[in-house]
Amino acid sequence: MGDYEVGYRKPPESGRIRKGERRNPNGRRGKKAKPPPPDNSVKGIIERLDEETVEFMERQISKREAMIRVVQAKALKGDIQSMKLFEDMRRQAGVGQARPGGGVLVVPATPDLESWSISAAIQQAKFRGEDPDGLARLEAQGFGRPSAREDQEGTRSDSG
Repeated sequence: MGDYEVGYRKPPESGRIRKGERRNPNGRRGKKAKPPPPDNSVKGIIERLDEETVEFMERQISKREAMIRVVQAKALKGDIQSMKLFEDMRRQAGVGQARPGGGVLVVPATPDLESWSISAAIQQAKFRGEDPDGLARLEAQGFGRPSAREDQEGTRSDSG
């Protein structure tokens, strides 16, 4: 190595970093990100206030929830303005309103308990991951076969 010239961008062999070697494992840490400056607009202040919590009946609740509870309490005491405000909040939140897609179930005739049970079991079988027709479960439970009472009634009506 006598002919190796040490100079600019040519370090001596003793000073080179070998493969897999780390020179400063603890090294200088990167800069920490500074938190964004607080939003001092009215919206920012209100949002920060809403995120704060207060203690209510031995548990922490947000200030927004506390405000809603105060309005509700005043409304229950008979304050008309609080009643209107509370109803407006409920309406905006969609609480207590009829949901779309609702309907009326029309039953043409009142079925007997066994036929109603059979049809309900068949409908529920596909949601429970059972036999798609629900027949295996019905057969195991004895549905679809006449009960002993029906057999006796049938023999009485046939004989009489």
